[in-house]
Amino acid sequence: MLSFSEVRNLFETNGVSIAEWSRDHGFPSALVYRILRGEAKCRRGETHRIAIALGIKEPASEEQRKLLTGLK
Repeated sequence: MLSFSEVRNLFETNGVSIAEWSRDHGFPSALVYRILRGEAKCRRGETHRIAIALGIKEPASEEQRKLLTGLK
């Protein structure tokens, strides 16, 4: 997992703007900026999906997904 500052540095190092990355991944750029400033908790929903896409959070394992969704 990466820290907020590591993700921001990766954007800068690779010459990719946060807005461009957001558009390319279908996320609202304002929400991505909030996450990178540490203003969103990223516990569920879109902020959670963004955090996973950024590498800030790890995706749930298949076993965890099954438990949460009731799949067998």
